[in-house]
Amino acid sequence: MLEEFTIDSRDMKTKLHAYQWTPKGEVKAVLIMVHGMAEHMMRYAEFAEYLNAKGIVAAGIDLLGHGKSVRDKEDFGYFCERDAATVVVRDVHRLKKTVQEKYPGIPVYLLGHSMGSFIARCYIERYGTGIGGVILLGGNEQPRSAAVFGRVWISLMAKIKGWRYRSPMITKKVFGSYLDRVGNPSSRNDWIVKRREAIETYEKDPLSGFVFTLNGYDALFTLTLRAGDPKETKKIPKDLKIYIMSGSEDPVGEYGAGVKRMADLYRGLGIRSVKMELIEGDRHELHHEEDRFETFEKVADFVTGKERE
Repeated sequence: MLEEFTIDSRDMKTKLHAYQWTPKGEVKAVLIMVHGMAEHMMRYAEFAEYLNAKGIVAAGIDLLGHGKSVRDKEDFGYFCERDAATVVVRDVHRLKKTVQEKYPGIPVYLLGHSMGSFIARCYIERYGTGIGGVILLGGNEQPRSAAVFGRVWISLMAKIKGWRYRSPMITKKVFGSYLDRVGNPSSRNDWIVKRREAIETYEKDPLSGFVFTLNGYDALFTLTLRAGDPKETKKIPKDLKIYIMSGSEDPVGEYGAGVKRMADLYRGLGIRSVKMELIEGDRHELHHEEDRFETFEKVADFVTGKERE
């Protein structure tokens, strides 16, 4: 069953559109889901309904600048004026507390996809003691120099163009190489997923695929920097369970190389349970590929503890 409601953003002015899918029977766990860049939570409906069938409550918000949380089309891809990277993490925490209040004593987990994986990584640095584990889909541990340079570049451009400017140059720099390993692409979005139906649905969706503002890119680069910051990562509880999943053909994860760096980072911190899995042949959106139900099952098993039985 789907329930839609709103919560107040930590930007102190926006009503965030929230979603909760609830099982009909016994609730075994709660999973807070964080969507990726230039999309929205209803793209996770099939995933959430599968989780419901396994006794898992699934909930998420349309982040600032995304989905039904946007009131003016000019706000797509714009987060907020001050410290957006912190605000979005706190917004996820507010949703977590809101949902958790309904299910006292039920374990809570967190899942983040793509940009949402960076938000989730920053979340566990700040609030990791309050959840049982985290699933990171379609992520990466990027070289810090690229994000630092990106923020400087954006800041200089914003002084001239303003923070709401949508730069074709920066967008090309971020996404320009993503089709390099896709043979005979029929769409600029073919790197996202192999399943043609999923690409067509994405491209017809008026709430997906928009271009980020400079403000949005600055928040994204800040999140990537904080996610791997040694001062922040040491705050992650050592007993937190981490499950990293990516497609072997995902350019965001550098076809596995960046995903392995992420796993090595967490293992090097002494975190006792770090599982990494590359799904052979899949691209960026594991939850929309032909074999997506296998991914759904793996997530459900992780959240309910079935994989450890």
